[in-house]
Amino acid sequence: MIVCDKEKELLIKSDDVMNIKVRKRWCRAEARKTLKSLKDGYRSEASGRICHTVYHMPEYKKAKTIMAYMSMDKEVMTVSLLVTMLRHGKRICLPRCTQAEYREDGTIAESVLEAREFSSDYKLIISNYGIPEPGTDATLVNPEDIDMVILPCVSCDRHCRRIGHGKGYYDSYIKKLRPDCVKVALCYEELLADEIPYENHDELMDAVISEEKLYKRI
Repeated sequence: MIVCDKEKELLIKSDDVMNIKVRKRWCRAEARKTLKSLKDGYRSEASGRICHTVYHMPEYKKAKTIMAYMSMDKEVMTVSLLVTMLRHGKRICLPRCTQAEYREDGTIAESVLEAREFSSDYKLIISNYGIPEPGTDATLVNPEDIDMVILPCVSCDRHCRRIGHGKGYYDSYIKKLRPDCVKVALCYEELLADEIPYENHDELMDAVISEEKLYKRI
């Protein structure tokens, strides 16, 4: 378990934006330190139990189109999850980060996240971030068609607050989804924090799933 609210004495305990960003950096650093110490056997077993919980969620059984992610490094493993969801007849899409491009006026267009359809025979490409993702030839999925989103994280807490890598791609994309779209983060129990620093633009999850428990937002 990660305790993100017990920073070193040099951190002032206030709610100003700059201090929250510092606390977020601290949480990420602590989570990544913990992640490095996790054994392969733990991650494999925990991932299996997490995916098993996903399959039994009523929201999952109801969902027709699901946006998930292809795991990398030491994230909760999702390869078997993706295969099983396809076998269950779900329409699966994966995130793709568009590359920033220059507009006609010389300014740079913002990189954004989009959802592209995925099938078992589709070959993913490696993005500039080193993430396996669909190419532009994969079908673009309208955010309003998505019934459930399964997200990775650096850490979460039991209040369904999620902290990612700090790029803000998922937070921006979630705002495009239907209000009833279910947002679920997968997180090892060992990476759960007592409390994740929270800003107004941060999107709360509807549920956080660890190998020990399904935590739902009240």
